[in-house]
Amino acid sequence: MEDKNDPTARVEWWQQFEIDFWRLQEGLDESERARLREHYKWITDGIAQVVPRPSPAEEALWFCMKSLQQPWRSGETFEQRRTRLLQEARRLVEERQRLWWETERGFWRQKAETAQREPPRERTAGSTQAPGPKKAADTTPWFIRELGLTWPCTEEDVKAAWRRGVKTRHPDQGGSSEAFIAFKKAYDNAVEFLRRQAAA
Repeated sequence: MEDKNDPTARVEWWQQFEIDFWRLQEGLDESERARLREHYKWITDGIAQVVPRPSPAEEALWFCMKSLQQPWRSGETFEQRRTRLLQEARRLVEERQRLWWETERGFWRQKAETAQREPPRERTAGSTQAPGPKKAADTTPWFIRELGLTWPCTEEDVKAAWRRGVKTRHPDQGGSSEAFIAFKKAYDNAVEFLRRQAAA
């Protein structure tokens, strides 16, 4: 590598190292590959002391530079072209960052303006939610809900729900044994519950 202080050169070097490292395993058996993978971090940490790893920002800049498909200019050397593409990549990255920040600022500005237009909601003491109409507590037993019904209901409703549910939950109809057993348990509990209610 000509200049290890050049971030794009470091990215290219590490990219090639990764390719060569994993290609090295092609001629090894499984146990040798496992040993090599175990030493991967130790190897790369040692190399990083000589050739510092590029940062994510430097890698992004390198990929951006590589994506610029521009022809060579007349009389341009390799280093001149590299410098020109690097400058263009930096300009593109900065432009994308600027657009991203403008989008973010616009979003939060709109949120703030909307919050200012809306009247503040009254909150009760110790409450973290805006007050609203209280919902009635759901007193439907779990086995009634499992049948797809709500309380109050009749035994005829339960039997009708059973007939409908068996068509999709029975193993012979494409359902699972677990779903059918749970549905049967809910049906039995519902019938027993309704009969106790009727006898009370």
